[in-house]
Amino acid sequence: MKLLPKLLLYAVFVTCLIFLFVDGPTWHSPFSYQKAWDLGHILLFFIGGILLLTDFRKYFKDTFLRHLLIVVIFTLILGLLTEMIQVRFHRDPDLGDLVRDLIGGCAAVVFFSPRRQDFSGKLLKSFKIILIAAFLLEAIPFL
Repeated sequence: MKLLPKLLLYAVFVTCLIFLFVDGPTWHSPFSYQKAWDLGHILLFFIGGILLLTDFRKYFKDTFLRHLLIVVIFTLILGLLTEMIQVRFHRDPDLGDLVRDLIGGCAAVVFFSPRRQDFSGKLLKSFKIILIAAFLLEAIPFL
């Protein structure tokens, strides 16, 4: 990946990470604003997964399942940490946020893993359909 797009991805990743700890919408906020804010979790972990796959893949074996495992572990650890830290910033932890984190991280692997073609075509297509459906289920309330 070229330097400028990679720097842009890192900038978006860090910005989204900061927004996890900024006061977001309250229960007084419009429902669409609350749902748009929640979609930031998907974006954060989607970009995080892409960066992990491109920058750190030399540290783990290049198989699709290993990519998926590493990104899911990364997502769970970072997602749980952010949910626990958010309490210190007067934010409520939400299991739904962790689900959105996993949607983003898994989508990065399924759509951008350099070894995704090594996986069964039908199974990979099924993963893509499931992730797109999960994203749409999360996005519909915003729309």
